[in-house]
Amino acid sequence: MRLTSRGSILAAIILLQSGSMAVADDESPDEIARENTTTAAESMAESDKGVDEDGEKIWKAEARDWLNFDKHNNHRTFELPVAFAREIVEKYYKAGAEKVWMTGITELEADGVVLHISDYMVVVLPKDDAAKRAATFAVYNKVMEEAEEPALKDIGQTYIFLEGD
Repeated sequence: MRLTSRGSILAAIILLQSGSMAVADDESPDEIARENTTTAAESMAESDKGVDEDGEKIWKAEARDWLNFDKHNNHRTFELPVAFAREIVEKYYKAGAEKVWMTGITELEADGVVLHISDYMVVVLPKDDAAKRAATFAVYNKVMEEAEEPALKDIGQTYIFLEGD
């Protein structure tokens, strides 16, 4: 089945909300923001450390470059639609994000082929530019609005976390 661009975006919206970042109905906007940024910080720390909580080797890479499958033909996403991932990365950079990382990258070998796989994205927010921060949150919140999920509030956090599984 071939999805249209809108279909890919809608599929990604559903996927983004189906993972561990699902929000309880009774969580306050501050709690949602704290949970999101804590998850992002943990993903960055594990990727920097080089191992996840299960002791598996993981790492991070700049998202725009990592998602260039012409350059990196062994990179894949699990469930996050690649077209959506590339589109959202560009939107984050255009909005003013300092950096967008693919985190928790793992290695999988199948039939003698080694693949690098990730569905985790961490956006490093601009520190001192209110307009760029607002624009970066607007990118995330547009996706959440279309998914009928709560918006993410700016509480001064460093990161925004997206999960595609």
